Amino acid sequence: MGIPAASQLGGTLDGTPLSAVAIASGQAYGLALENGTGAALLVTQSGRQPVAGVRAGAQLAAVSPLGTAAALYYGDTGKASILTGLPDAPQVLREITLDGAPSAMAVSDDGAALAAAISLAANESTVFSYSAGAGQALLSDRRFPSLEFVPGGTTLVMATQDAVYLYQSHQGLQLLTDQRDGVANVVGAAASGDGKRVFIGMQSGQVAVRDLAASTQTLLTCSCQPAGMWRLRGKAVFRLNELGAGPLWVVDGDGAAPRILFVAMPAGGSL
Repeated sequence: MGIPAASQLGGTLDGTPLSAVAIASGQAYGLALENGTGAALLVTQSGRQPVAGVRAGAQLAAVSPLGTAAALYYGDTGKASILTGLPDAPQVLREITLDGAPSAMAVSDDGAALAAAISLAANESTVFSYSAGAGQALLSDRRFPSLEFVPGGTTLVMATQDAVYLYQSHQGLQLLTDQRDGVANVVGAAASGDGKRVFIGMQSGQVAVRDLAASTQTLLTCSCQPAGMWRLRGKAVFRLNELGAGPLWVVDGDGAAPRILFVAMPAGGSL
């Protein structure tokens, strides 16, 4: 709650056991799967409600960067349902047959593009694009820590442990940055709301900010060990770590210069 430079953790929104949840911070809701049934739920500050017209049994959920679309994967059919109109008027746009069970999915804000990381071989995953018709294999690697589209667009940001790639259907696959730029042990990558920068979190405690137009890179240092790059409310605000005994760390790129801040624990907590 609050702004990045003066914020505090709030209370629990929903105490129901959940098997999966995807947070749409910009729209202030979470798309959750109920433990045991796989029923899709919308969780907000006012409570939770089932997503109308969506069958139970889902195993994985993903929301688009701006929270206007989502994808649900069903293992019994091997298909992903694409939802649009979220959060106020959700509807199933289409169903897509995937090439296998995904470990991660990403969906564009208009629901037109879907990407999924699927393991087809031991110790290797392949990212498939499903923007039209059958899946197209884009890239294979040991693991993909994050997979997300640029807000409002269909450019895909793919992070491996040692590099970050961009994919556009009309330009193909592009290497954005790798170990030659000091990028290593990547835990997540996400684009700013205007699509001009990519923020890359690393286990070392550094966050690389890559300017796409200028092809320049700035390094920020966090007194933490980032575990991911999770989008929060704002054009370029991301959570870096999970809840734990210490503070929650946030990278704020909305100001004139990007910075790293911490979030205060609620009353009774400890920093």
